[in-house]
Amino acid sequence: IVSAVYRNEWPDRLGMTVAVSGISFPSFALGMLLMLRDKAKSSGKTVCLANARGSVRQVLDIANFGKLFPIV
Repeated sequence: IVSAVYRNEWPDRLGMTVAVSGISFPSFALGMLLMLRDKAKSSGKTVCLANARGSVRQVLDIANFGKLFPIV
């Protein structure tokens, strides 16, 4: 997904939901989400993070990603 968006091949939708349940978040993954958000925003799109639970949600909360992304 990220590589397609980076090449400006964004799907014809208003936004995208990224399911983040059950994954770990090294610091580069947070950076990739920020890059995805910036590219989406420049294309008039939005990115939503879904299913963030447990330690994944804690990392997103500590990083204040709730101010940058809708988290559902």
